[in-house]
Amino acid sequence: MLFCAGEPPCRLLGRTGIWLRAEAPGELTLGEMKRCMAIIEDGGTVSLRTMKRDLPRSQMLAIARYRTEIVAVGAIKPVRKDHAAAIAAKSRYSFPADTPELGYVAIDAVHQGHGLSHKITRILLSRHTGQLFATTDSPRMKENSRGCRVLPRRKRMGR
Repeated sequence: MLFCAGEPPCRLLGRTGIWLRAEAPGELTLGEMKRCMAIIEDGGTVSLRTMKRDLPRSQMLAIARYRTEIVAVGAIKPVRKDHAAAIAAKSRYSFPADTPELGYVAIDAVHQGHGLSHKITRILLSRHTGQLFATTDSPRMKENSRGCRVLPRRKRMGR
């Protein structure tokens, strides 16, 4: 069975057998949400407590599935004004505190290396209007951000 075959917002990614779709967090079952959290946790570099609180409250998710199994996820996180203001101050770039963050882009280890992070980011950006910000400590994600408009860091931000 192919997931979301025939649904307009869904895309088959080449011959990979992977389907990509933007979804509201409420469209996922509890088991699917837990699978997303496990993929993000395995990717490391996030606060698990914050992720478990915020992922279900995200504005939008991009979900990649191989057959019916979730293999990758990304999110437009809920607005966190204090966090956004702190990032703006640390980075020395001004942006509104009500700017949402693009993040939690994580790929199951078996499916890495196929450009899924780019595709997840692209679908989230295509479905969102307005500004977003993103941060990462992941060397792989920093490398994959080529082609995106990334502001240079004026000073080391730290964690």
